[in-house]
Amino acid sequence: MMRKFVVVMVFLALLPFYCFVYSQEAVVAFSWFSFPRQSDNLLVANFTYSPNDVTVNQVVHFYDHSSGTIARWLWNFGDGATANTTVRENKTHVYATLGNYLVSLTVFDDFGNSSFVEAVILVRKVNTTLSLGLPDSVPQGASFTLMAVLKDEYDSPVDGVAVSFFVVDGLSESSVGFGLTDPIGRASISYTPQGSGALQFRAVFNGTDVYAGASSGLKIVQVGYDLVPYAVLGSVLVLIMSAALAYVRLKRRREEESEEEPSPEEDEKEKEEEE
Repeated sequence: MMRKFVVVMVFLALLPFYCFVYSQEAVVAFSWFSFPRQSDNLLVANFTYSPNDVTVNQVVHFYDHSSGTIARWLWNFGDGATANTTVRENKTHVYATLGNYLVSLTVFDDFGNSSFVEAVILVRKVNTTLSLGLPDSVPQGASFTLMAVLKDEYDSPVDGVAVSFFVVDGLSESSVGFGLTDPIGRASISYTPQGSGALQFRAVFNGTDVYAGASSGLKIVQVGYDLVPYAVLGSVLVLIMSAALAYVRLKRRREEESEEEPSPEEDEKEKEEEE
């Protein structure tokens, strides 16, 4: 009886230790299947992109510089577009609207380990320049053309957008119409001024989702009476007067020369006196 009691007490004393040892073995065995194992090479996700100054609809190049034994690359471009590949590849992407985009790259190894990196890309509108051309002067009541040329910051024409034209009077301005740019960036309207004097004009592009707005400098056109016929008439009168004056001078010179020459009678008289 005593012997059985001793055996039971020894068993009860060793039971916690037994349970602890075997429970550790069970945890280790479970973790082998349930948790990712570490690879021999440390994963480090890394990328760069160009250009650094990104505009709408511009192609952006993403370059992968991640290290480690990588089995999968997951790209997220921040606008809903993603790319998932098992081959190391540099990527390209185009942003259709301006904004701040959070771009991320996650790399994975065969054991499920991963590394993550992200960067914010600022996408802005494309800058534009607008020039305005018109004649220096026009006759009163005559129509003339206002011509604007719109180009982007890469010196390429901007096609199919509206350009407005204004006549400027001091601090106020009035719209005189608008035109759509053609494939070489030109927009034009015809304008007939009322009255005469110096008129100031400018062109304005209000911008789109892609292009930033722009304004031309002020251009002045002098509106007045048509002086061309009078100028022609004045030129003719000057020619006539010049010809008349030349004739008078020529006639006077001939008269002076004739007065200086002796007549035949005077020549004979002079001969007789000499004899």
